[in-house]
Amino acid sequence: MLRRSVIPAVLCILSITTAAFAQDRKAPPPPAPPLFESWVKGQLLFFGNFFQATAGRAEEDVAALFGEVGTSIRLTPRRPLRAYGNVNYLKYDDAGLGSSHGFRLGVRGEGRPHAFDVYYDRQIDRPTFDVGDVFDRANVGRFSGEYSYRVTRRWQVTLDAESERQDFNLTPGRSNEFGALGAAVRYRGWSISPEIGFRTGSRDVTDAAFTYDQRDLYLQLRSAATPTIYWSARYRSRRREYTTDLLASPNFGRAEQRSQISGYVDFVLRKPLTLNVYGSLESVDSNLAGRDFDTSLFAVSLTYGF
Repeated sequence: MLRRSVIPAVLCILSITTAAFAQDRKAPPPPAPPLFESWVKGQLLFFGNFFQATAGRAEEDVAALFGEVGTSIRLTPRRPLRAYGNVNYLKYDDAGLGSSHGFRLGVRGEGRPHAFDVYYDRQIDRPTFDVGDVFDRANVGRFSGEYSYRVTRRWQVTLDAESERQDFNLTPGRSNEFGALGAAVRYRGWSISPEIGFRTGSRDVTDAAFTYDQRDLYLQLRSAATPTIYWSARYRSRRREYTTDLLASPNFGRAEQRSQISGYVDFVLRKPLTLNVYGSLESVDSNLAGRDFDTSLFAVSLTYGF
């Protein structure tokens, strides 16, 4: 399975980037970044058609509050190599959804021409729809890595890998493992920076009727419009194909095309306070009758850095 190759790939990314930073010792040292960087974030989220009701059925919208506290520490005297971590809490306005908490631990390097980010993310009782498009709550563990290299001053290539485990206590048949590998090319020679990327993965579910393969193709545009405004817009096309060979399965021969547009804008209101606005719209078209639906997500957040 693809997921078995993900963790070695992430470790390979980390080893390559460590060696790359060591090779850059002859370059003039940049100014030392601060030893500690910390932040507090508050976010209001609005989910349209949260339970993914199919076309013709009643939809339900849900709001939520998200909070995060994090910090990072510089690991080397001069190089932009940092370890970071955060704890977070998610609370829904629907009593039946309850609350969820989590944390993230990682290491990132923001040098040039090499950059990377490797982290472990843990979420407890987090709502998920990844299996069968049905709402459930899972304990989720995710190990992810990304490595970028500036081939030239204007061209950048990126490799990424992800391994995820979801455990369900009430419906153990939905427990699953997901693995994915991806690559992207970005041009950084204009005021608007375009990137095109591809990702392939598979979700191996305990109940094999829900196992599927997934492929993503996306186009993303980014721009630092002014020193205080940064924006990004992305179109993603996702193909999901269920791999069950059981004729009696409701997912036999099932395939979906998932199109999503999303964007966000960061406004530096007054250092160290930043306002972020995010929105996404997704349309899911299935080859099986009665499985089409649309969803949306809008979020506004404030982050205070210190």
